Amino acid sequence: LVGAVYLDKGYYPCREFILTKILEHHFDIDEVVTNTTNFKSLLIEWTQKFNHKLDFVIKEEVGNMHNKEFIAAVLIDNEEVSTGRGSSKKRAEQAAAEKACDVLAVK
Repeated sequence: LVGAVYLDKGYYPCREFILTKILEHHFDIDEVVTNTTNFKSLLIEWTQKFNHKLDFVIKEEVGNMHNKEFIAAVLIDNEEVSTGRGSSKKRAEQAAAEKACDVLAVK
């Protein structure tokens, strides 16, 4: 559909079509742009700045094959700082990193 609009109308009308007819109905673009803090990256930068060793460890997998929850831990200099839960390993690590940023006052 997008390809047909592009071929028929060109780039700018196709861009406008995507933004107004597709994306606006499913996403709040302003919210997505302003609320994408990557706590894992912030924590990595902080540990590199202050010469600390950082590790993310998956401590546990809870649930069955179709409904798993992961529990991740943040280790700084081999000491557990925080844990986080998520439906994927990446989300669990991100949640643990967010808690670690709060504990360590990383901004």
